[in-house]
Amino acid sequence: MVFVGEAGKVNPMLRAEVGDTVEISIASGEGAEHDLAIPELNVTSKRFSAGTGPATLRFTVTQPGKFAYICTVAGHRQIGMEGVFEVSGTARTPASVQSEAGRSATALYTAAAASPRATRLPGASQAIPPPCPRPSARARRRR
Repeated sequence: MVFVGEAGKVNPMLRAEVGDTVEISIASGEGAEHDLAIPELNVTSKRFSAGTGPATLRFTVTQPGKFAYICTVAGHRQIGMEGVFEVSGTARTPASVQSEAGRSATALYTAAAASPRATRLPGASQAIPPPCPRPSARARRRR
């Protein structure tokens, strides 16, 4: 099992800049449950399957670096469900994010607004593990 991007790339590199609000929508066409987590950033999607429909993970990036994104379901990472999320820029404290965003850091993890102002991350998309058909999956960022 692997993550497959909209363009068919296996475990695509995802990119963002510090301060971006990243939204990742991910779905599965199979019965097995999956999720998407970036443990070092302390973010995890809800579990999803073909029966539950897609999941959306939304968070604001406050530190630069390269981070693994994985499926936390037992055994899934070990058989290939992992990729790299690369963040460029300078680290920000939660206070600087709050002052720029005009809201508390906890509000940054709420569900996406109905019509967010967002752009697609260059070269980044999310999808599902084969053998199921590719879903509609997007990774977007908002400033």
